Amino acid sequence: MTALETDIAEQAMQWLALKAGGDFDAKQQKTLDAWLAASPDHAAAYAEGEALWAQLAWSPSLNARSLDLAAAPPIATPARRQKARSVPHWAAVAACLAVVCLAPFAIQRLTAGRALATEVGEIRHLALEDGSRVSLAGATRMKTLITDRARTVTLAEGDAYFDVAHDTARVFTVNLEGLKAEAVGTAFEVRATPAGPQVLVTEGKVRISARGAREVLLAGPGERVTLVGHDLRRARFDLTSAAAWRRQRLVFVDAPFSDVVVELNRYYAPGVVVERPALDGRRVTASFAVDQIPQALESMTREMGAHLERSPGKPDVVD
Repeated sequence: MTALETDIAEQAMQWLALKAGGDFDAKQQKTLDAWLAASPDHAAAYAEGEALWAQLAWSPSLNARSLDLAAAPPIATPARRQKARSVPHWAAVAACLAVVCLAPFAIQRLTAGRALATEVGEIRHLALEDGSRVSLAGATRMKTLITDRARTVTLAEGDAYFDVAHDTARVFTVNLEGLKAEAVGTAFEVRATPAGPQVLVTEGKVRISARGAREVLLAGPGERVTLVGHDLRRARFDLTSAAAWRRQRLVFVDAPFSDVVVELNRYYAPGVVVERPALDGRRVTASFAVDQIPQALESMTREMGAHLERSPGKPDVVD
């Protein structure tokens, strides 16, 4: 990491420390917004810092029955510590975090026409040259093409979250399995699921269309659109569950077990195989950290009355 990148990383951590310390007013938010807009490197550093900071956090399970909390004790968080009395103290905390934790913290800026991929268990936070921020979930592949006239992303597989820089002259387009999501400045997630490709909107409006679909939908915050065959189907979703993997967590709210398995296989190297098709449609509501997947899988399996078999060097089998 260069001296400039280190300086930007430390600035990002200081902003995060200020917000965590409380009393973060509208004037400070405006200053932060200006700092983020000043450079794609700033935006990328802040996104990476958010993910790093969130690794220290613990939130309770959405369904306590789906996770044996005793199997993995909670991690201490800044919120659980005594509130800071002064800004300099939090700045010192941020500086310490930057020194201790940021060894893998690489600010990445993408130029036009690049292919990107993540391995199982890998999460990447990137900045496009137009100022947009992109987060890639595990086992994801995509291509970007940013020109003077258009901004296009082709998601071959996986799951990605886009925080799109506002630019009315260049529509930002994401393509996945025949589905197209278009926006000029908003935030949304696009992911592949067994039910079909999905778009989950967290901010603004996204125009969604598909080859062969009979209509075009304009989706807003809290709306999920899934392409099923040639039909675009709209539904509501819990905003807190959108791209939770960016914070090193997996969140499922009344999700089919087949969807859960797809998500687990993006972060769990042994992998999971379901031998009994009847289990695919079972509904799951749970929230847990990525590093708790083995315990969570055991708990979910027990809840469904299924059997979990583990063998060294082989995927876990649920039947």
